[in-house]
Amino acid sequence: MQDTFTVTQDFGFGEYLNFSLYLLPRTKMIRRLAIYLTCLGILVGLLSLPGAGSNKTIDLGVITQSFLPLAGLLLFFLLFYPLFVLYIVRFKPHIIRGITYRFTHWGMERIGTKTEATIPWRDFQKLKETKSFILLYVKETVKENKVDNIHVIQKRMFASPEAAREFQEFLNYRLPL
Repeated sequence: MQDTFTVTQDFGFGEYLNFSLYLLPRTKMIRRLAIYLTCLGILVGLLSLPGAGSNKTIDLGVITQSFLPLAGLLLFFLLFYPLFVLYIVRFKPHIIRGITYRFTHWGMERIGTKTEATIPWRDFQKLKETKSFILLYVKETVKENKVDNIHVIQKRMFASPEAAREFQEFLNYRLPL
C-alpha cells in the first residue's frame, strides 16, 4: 500500500453546489432555524384559529399559513443559495480550486493559494463516503467552541477507481475511528 497520497481539488459550480446543498441541512444552525420557523408558523396558525370564526370548520388558509415561514426559508435557499455559490465560483475561486491535499503517515496537509493547514490523524473524528465525494470530519476548536470542520475529497480526481479504493483503504487504516 502507498504511504503518501496527493489529491488536487478542482470544484466546478455544479459539484460545489451539490456537496454544499448536501451538507447544508446537516448544519446545526440551519436545522435550528428550520425548527424555529416551523414552531413559529404553528404558533401563528394556532393563534389565528380563534379569529377564524365561530363555525366548526378549520380554514385551509390558516393551516397553510402555519407553514409559510418554513416555505419562505426553503424558497430563500432555492433562489439565493445558487447565487451565493456562483459568487464563490466567480470571485473567490481560491476557496474551491487549486487546493492540494497530501496524506502521509503523520496526517493531512491542506495547501491552497491563500491557506495552509496540517491536521494529525488523531483529530479526525469521522469518515463518510458518498457517490462522488469522501468527507473527512475533523474536530477543531475555534474560540473555545467545538466546530465540525469538513474536508471534501473528490473521487473523480483519482487516476483510476483502483487508486480511489487504495486511498480508501489507506484512510481506513490511518483514521482512529
